[in-house]
Amino acid sequence: MLRIVVNHEVCDCFKSFDGFCAENSLSSPLIDEFADHLWKWPFIDSPDQFTPWEPSKPYIVNYGIGDEANSELKFCGRASGGV
Repeated sequence: MLRIVVNHEVCDCFKSFDGFCAENSLSSPLIDEFADHLWKWPFIDSPDQFTPWEPSKPYIVNYGIGDEANSELKFCGRASGGV
């Protein structure tokens, strides 16, 4: 039961993220790749499934934990009035 509740809450967060991006006209292959990666997480049922998923994370995750912005991300940020 707990897993179902957690997955439901995680999915609500992902839907909110998708809605935020749509509402603010944030569109980029980087964001799409990130969202696609996140949507796979609630369906991981075992460590055997997590092991290949985690290292397949997109670049934007590494940026979020401290890597420098690459040229595509910098362009995205400038286009939306950020970075």
